[in-house]
Amino acid sequence: MAIICPQCSLENPDQSTFCARCGAKLTQDQNPASTTNGPSQPYTMPAEPIMQQSFPAQSAPGEFQQNYPPPVPGTYQQMQPPTMYAQLNTAPPPPIIPLSAQLGRRAFAGHGYPVSRASWLIADQQAQATAVLTAARESLLQRGLPGLSINQARLTERSFMLESRDYLTAHRGSSTVFLYVTPGGRDLYISRTTTTQTPISIARVAIFTLLLILMIIGLAQSGSPPSFAGGFSLGAAISTILINFSVPLLLFFLVLIITSLLAWLMHNDPGMYLRPAIMNDFQADDAALIQQAVDNSLLSAAKTAGIDESKITMSGQRQRIRRRIRWI
Repeated sequence: MAIICPQCSLENPDQSTFCARCGAKLTQDQNPASTTNGPSQPYTMPAEPIMQQSFPAQSAPGEFQQNYPPPVPGTYQQMQPPTMYAQLNTAPPPPIIPLSAQLGRRAFAGHGYPVSRASWLIADQQAQATAVLTAARESLLQRGLPGLSINQARLTERSFMLESRDYLTAHRGSSTVFLYVTPGGRDLYISRTTTTQTPISIARVAIFTLLLILMIIGLAQSGSPPSFAGGFSLGAAISTILINFSVPLLLFFLVLIITSLLAWLMHNDPGMYLRPAIMNDFQADDAALIQQAVDNSLLSAAKTAGIDESKITMSGQRQRIRRRIRWI
């Protein structure tokens, strides 16, 4: 007679001592009839070993830990090993700043020298910075000034630290106006700077070229100076003058090369000393024209943004355009 296992209800052959499924001990005096006719017992799934792959958790501070979902009994669960490396940084790399900016290049380098500047500080209007800048750009475009180029530029300058600021630029001819609008705490700060870069003078190029040729001739004749034993000679006098002035001219050109290199590093203008240091009448008129156009557009932008125009016209620290750009 078959023997019913009391643990897993498996029918085992007669004379069995242990269950063939769960290994429970069977008793010979067990009454199979009572077990069969008695109340049915719920079938319980045997406890089989669950196959799973696990890894030791890292509990040290600062180390990577991965939380796994709880295993499901009776199923095989393939678990991924923890990631040993941190995720790659997908943030954009910082902008590459040129070496010339790190060495102290001025903010308006490449656009000439500042000849006029004005600034305004409007109280409790810091939220209107973007609106004023956008409205000023649209107003400049609508004016249709011939030859006017409007762009946005990020300028960099080093003082105690390297700083970058966004400007609205308006360029025409040899003049450029830079408009800077930014929140200043609770207030709105507006700055307008006019720069001028005069064109290279052909007369200066001709004079420097002539001096360079005279220096080369004098240095070439310094090895065999002329003699006045046979009397005065105009050619000998000219040769003597060239020989005597060749060394000062050489020093002059060495200084010119060094200062031009510094001008290239700081002002992005290696030919700065080939440009006139004083604006002519037409260049001064162009600078005044573009500056007045930017000021009028700024007033229109303030009105569009809901700012009182008198706060700009009355508080502006205006300066006249100076004709002389530099002293050297």
